[in-house]
Amino acid sequence: MELKVAFVFLAVCVYSGNALSCYQCEPDLTAKGCNDPFATDNSTAAFKKSCMAGGDTCMKMVITIKDNTAVARTCLPKLAVSVLGIDMNTCKSDVKFSNMSGTFCACDKDFCNGAKVVRSSVIAAFVGVLLVLFVR
Repeated sequence: MELKVAFVFLAVCVYSGNALSCYQCEPDLTAKGCNDPFATDNSTAAFKKSCMAGGDTCMKMVITIKDNTAVARTCLPKLAVSVLGIDMNTCKSDVKFSNMSGTFCACDKDFCNGAKVVRSSVIAAFVGVLLVLFVR
């Protein structure tokens, strides 16, 4: 499973507009702007972005490491989503690796990842750092 997760985040770094638009925000442990409950009003308008080429799925990732939970919302290629075994418009909540656990939600409608169900290489870098620090 760790190899699959690493592949997904590598794919995020590689993909290079697409018609799909998603909420895209990095985990923020202090401001809570990306965390749940997520406001889908004008206060989160800055998070509304068009996906880059190849980003044809909106995704919401809730990752817990020990007692800390972070939420990220992004665009991903469908291939990366299928590697994790997530069906479109569903969530997979049993994703576990080392001392981390997560819920990954995928959907394919504009801004569908703002709901309690599901950017860029910045998020991939964040999760990559977490993997390196905590998977050992």
